[in-house]
Amino acid sequence: MVVSDLNFSYTQDSPTIIENLNFAFPKGKITVVTGESGRGKSTLLFLLGLFLKPNSGSILIDNQETTEYDDSQKSLIRSNKIGFAFQDAILDPYRTVIESVLEPTLYRVESNRKINKEHDGNYTYQVENTKTISPLENATDIVSSKTINNSHSVIKSYQEIQERNFERAIELLKRLKVEVELNTRTLKISGGEASRVALARALMNDPSIILADEPTGNLDSYNADIILATLNEEASKDKTVIIVSHDSRVVSIADEVLNLL
Repeated sequence: MVVSDLNFSYTQDSPTIIENLNFAFPKGKITVVTGESGRGKSTLLFLLGLFLKPNSGSILIDNQETTEYDDSQKSLIRSNKIGFAFQDAILDPYRTVIESVLEPTLYRVESNRKINKEHDGNYTYQVENTKTISPLENATDIVSSKTINNSHSVIKSYQEIQERNFERAIELLKRLKVEVELNTRTLKISGGEASRVALARALMNDPSIILADEPTGNLDSYNADIILATLNEEASKDKTVIIVSHDSRVVSIADEVLNLL
């Protein structure tokens, strides 16, 4: 990911927050963005995540210019290439832990695959002798209701995709040491657990770019260490990891530091 001559202000009359920024965010490394409050650190993440459009300049992702992409193109990039972990987790309090981690799979576009649905199904999974759960309430609504000629094979393909997604979600929760029941609603888990669930959600689609906004903010050393170790592991897989943080623990693991003045 490379930004060139990047400029951004929220309105025409407001101060420029990001001004003439040039920076290459390397693969396989952790870049920590620092700077005083109000210098545009979180704004930069939202620009990199294609949630905001710069006033001028370019944002290259895999050598592709993205600033003129339309909403559907941006959504495709976000769902397939970018994982975003917010400071305050921002989990739906009435969704379960497993549903929260699986949430990004609702938006991911499977390459060269279209799945249609003819029946009203509710696919479930049995995990370690716990009660049967649905990985996402009404998850099957993501497929269309068009009539198809070979519904059995399509539904089987859909089930296989969901099973793979479910296995990855379980793997991520274990890796992040989330030990609560899968069916626990997120309003009942601790702040540290919520942060780890949120990071699992960000990693669910195996993104090549990970954007984290103050991921250790307000966390104790136990939770912070798990978060940082996981982000370090992701960088070691040749992924681009970009973290906004004031935390000295985060800065200490940085390969690159971008200080916004």
